[in-house]
Amino acid sequence: MNNETDIKLLPYVSINGEFTLSAEIIAGFWNQLCEESTAGIVFPDGHITTAQSFTEFLQMEKNLPAFAFIDNKIVGLAWLNSVVGKHAFGHFAFLKSIWGKHTVAVGKSFINYWFMLPGATGGYMFDVILGMVPASNERATRFIERIGFKKVGVIPSMLYNAEHNEYMSAQLSYIQR
Repeated sequence: MNNETDIKLLPYVSINGEFTLSAEIIAGFWNQLCEESTAGIVFPDGHITTAQSFTEFLQMEKNLPAFAFIDNKIVGLAWLNSVVGKHAFGHFAFLKSIWGKHTVAVGKSFINYWFMLPGATGGYMFDVILGMVPASNERATRFIERIGFKKVGVIPSMLYNAEHNEYMSAQLSYIQR
């Protein structure tokens, strides 16, 4: 949380066979990402294209998603995947209503949450979170730097963009506990 805004995070997990958010709420978030032309930016490879594929993606065991709320309204989503040892890749998606206002505070809340997750044998689950964003997406590269990620470099032809049927360079960054 920060001093100005009450940010709440809710892990999207199954508890006793029920997910912490309904399929309708997840579909509503997806639809808003689509209406705001953000879905294709967050999922440029073309594999996530519907509310159903989005929900199925979030429910995959390999993903550790959580939603952010401000004033009891969903404003963003972040998830980890590609977990190896004590590191994972982090991903973010925010609604335009908080762009330039609360994205940094919400992003830092996700980072703090991930670094506080307990490890299976004690200690913490993660020491390093990696990030990979299209190098040409200045908004994304500025955002991850503002929440504390350090740029490692740019990898050519790393990410596939289905809309343009081309590969694009990716900026690799990390943040350490």
